[in-house]
Amino acid sequence: MTDLDLVIVGGGPAGLSTALPVHAAAPATRMVVLEAETYPREKICAGGIGARALRVLEQLAIPIDCPHVAIDAMTLRFAGDEVTVRDPELGIVVRRVEFDHMLAKATVARGIAVRDATPVASIAIEHDHVRVETTTGEVLRARAVIGADGVSGIVRRQAGFARPMLRAQVVELDTEATSRDAPRDTIVFDF
Repeated sequence: MTDLDLVIVGGGPAGLSTALPVHAAAPATRMVVLEAETYPREKICAGGIGARALRVLEQLAIPIDCPHVAIDAMTLRFAGDEVTVRDPELGIVVRRVEFDHMLAKATVARGIAVRDATPVASIAIEHDHVRVETTTGEVLRARAVIGADGVSGIVRRQAGFARPMLRAQVVELDTEATSRDAPRDTIVFDF
């Protein structure tokens, strides 16, 4: 059994961006980030990073070292009406497979243990610790566990929270350019 202060379940942006400031504030913290998939991992999920998140990464001295496109405007389309607001540096758009891998490498470079291909099999709250067992049979004993493994992740399920009802579904579809397309630096929400 390995004794740790903190186990973070989920090695995407939520888990990694939790590990980084913990390490910056308390470098002696014994922690590990467990990611079920192998980096670089495909993640069909939004690739938008807002200005606030970019400022956090900047404060942590994490450069965006992967391809990205700046967002300097936002367009809302609804029932034939359209409103566009231009505001420089609203955020960026990245491919999650590249961004997540870049962030994982930057986290490891800081001396934080990040283990991919390590799914969690079970989590049990004991008297004075949390017991985390991986699918390989490894047992970790931690003072705390952070669930950064999504709304249907094992941490939520094992903690006894009900499975949430999904309220929205999004489909991303790459198409050829059309005359109605907004400029490349514009994020469009078309209802």
